Parts: sequence; structure tokens; C-alpha cells
Amino acid sequence: MLIKHPNYVTSKTRSVKFMAALALASAALTVAPITAQASPNLGSIQTTEYSAKFKLAMFQDQAGIQQVYTSLREKAEKACKIGTAVNSEGEIMSKSECADDLLSQFIESADVSVLTAYHMDQEKMGG
Repeated sequence: MLIKHPNYVTSKTRSVKFMAALALASAALTVAPITAQASPNLGSIQTTEYSAKFKLAMFQDQAGIQQVYTSLREKAEKACKIGTAVNSEGEIMSKSECADDLLSQFIESADVSVLTAYHMDQEKMGG
């Protein structure tokens, strides 16, 4: 003799399964926006080029070096106030991180040894 049990879920089991499904769905909804914000679509990122001009004669004395460096720092800070900056991995950077990174790029592309040395001294001193 074959006994067949009905395939139905009792009301207690049904409510537990429903609550578990609801908890999973709400967890997925709260994680989704965080994930989307942490890694933006790299294809939609707009890049902007910045340049700075200065006279090599300004590097004759410490005051001139400091003036160029301050000008570059201000330009980097101003550029980073606009929009949201991301690093090469697509992670969002703070305004401060952006300005520091852009300033370092300015210094590197200027390729002036006294300016590079001044920048390294400023980084050691913390600003």
C-alpha cells in the first residue's frame, strides 16, 4: 500500500518562509545602492585635463618656488570642487584626496627638480 502525503505548507511554515524571503529582498535592496555608489560605471566617467603655466625664472629663489607651488595647489583644490573624482580603479575620492593627487600630477608633469624637492618637503611636513 502506498501512502501519499499532501504537498502543502502549513500556515506557520508559510509565514516563516515569507518573512525569510522578505528579509532577503530588503537586504538586497539596501546593498544594491551602496554597491552602485562604490563602483561607478567607468565608461560613463568624464575626464578633464588641467594645465598650468609658469615662468622658469620663478624657480630662481625660494619665494618664487613657493608662489608656483601655492598656485598649483589652489588650482588643484578648485578643480576638485567640481563634480566627483574617482581614482584609476573607479573608487570615489574625497575632495582632499583629489587635490593631493592632482597636485602630485602637476608636480610630476612640470618635471622641475626644485619644485619636486619642495613638494616632497611639504608632504613630509604634512601639507
